[in-house]
Amino acid sequence: MKEKLKSLNYKSQKSEDSEKKYRLIVQNINDAITIFGFNGKCLYASPQFSTLIGKGEVRSVFKFIRLIHPDDFKDLMRFYTEIMKKKDILMKGEMEFRVLHDEGYYIWLSCLSNNYYNENGEVIGFITLIRDINERKKEEIEIKESRKRYREGIQENFLKNLFIHNFANILSIIKGSLDLSLIYLSKPKYQTALEEHLNIINEQVVRAKRLIINIRKLSDMEEIKPIIRPIEIMSFLKNNIDYIHRSFQQGKIDIQIESLEDKYNVYGNDLINELFENLFINAIKYNENEVVEIKVKLSEVRKYKKKYLKIEIIDNGIGIPNSRKNTIFQENQKKDKRTKGMGIGLTLVKRIIDSYNGYIWVENAIPDDYTKGSNFIVLIPLV
Repeated sequence: MKEKLKSLNYKSQKSEDSEKKYRLIVQNINDAITIFGFNGKCLYASPQFSTLIGKGEVRSVFKFIRLIHPDDFKDLMRFYTEIMKKKDILMKGEMEFRVLHDEGYYIWLSCLSNNYYNENGEVIGFITLIRDINERKKEEIEIKESRKRYREGIQENFLKNLFIHNFANILSIIKGSLDLSLIYLSKPKYQTALEEHLNIINEQVVRAKRLIINIRKLSDMEEIKPIIRPIEIMSFLKNNIDYIHRSFQQGKIDIQIESLEDKYNVYGNDLINELFENLFINAIKYNENEVVEIKVKLSEVRKYKKKYLKIEIIDNGIGIPNSRKNTIFQENQKKDKRTKGMGIGLTLVKRIIDSYNGYIWVENAIPDDYTKGSNFIVLIPLV
């Protein structure tokens, strides 16, 4: 009997020692521990819990939920509702949320939850470890805002250069047509030519308006993903070729289309006009031949198990040295004497293609001789 009592006293002492150890651990860690029953009643809250939110005793999970920030309320409420309904912890990883501090401001907390069992091994509630992550979140938000300001600065500079570049092209065409119009004005027999050049001037004014609209669209590309929809690309291509012929009547320009199909449906939008226009204008500007020759080849290809429309725009211009092929689509590229000013238009083209989840690169028109022209290759996802 004495031995039995001695054994019971030993077990009791051992249990007390374990309880003291657990109590010391709980009271001395930085994180708060709470236990809520499935009826919402608070079964236990460590002292750190009140310290975190500056509140007195929290008697129920519902009282605690009323302190949650409105933007985080739905997610947390959905989690606790699932727990109450299924009596099983579904959370994996941390859940981050803001809670109203006693002094009237919100602080960031994170929680990890698990099942809470009674002595019979039955799940009767959930135990939650709550951690103060306020300083970490402040740093994350500050870094995010800093990156946003940096991107906005780059975007603003890009758009400014883009506007100057394209508007200079427009003014150049208007100036050429205006000079010819003044000559034809005093010569009645050139009335038809005069009307054509006045139409060109009018088109350039329309183009300037479209440029402003598209720059506004591009300014949203960093913040708002542009709307991508199925478009029939051949009609855009042909309209741009007609536009180029009307705009550059002073020189001889031969643009040919080589395609197996009459129509191709791709994922894009109206910015495809800017893509074709810039590639065509580059082919004309950087060309020293009497006749500017441009071939547009269209075909279907597969890349990474997806189908793309492959567009090759091949010219007989001055070409691009191999050392510059990987940098011409970058805004801050170094320019050389032969290709000065090329970068801004191509940077726009690259951004448009990126927004379509496509690809663009440049090769030589003649493989071993870059001086014989360029081949701009574009891949756009097919519908």
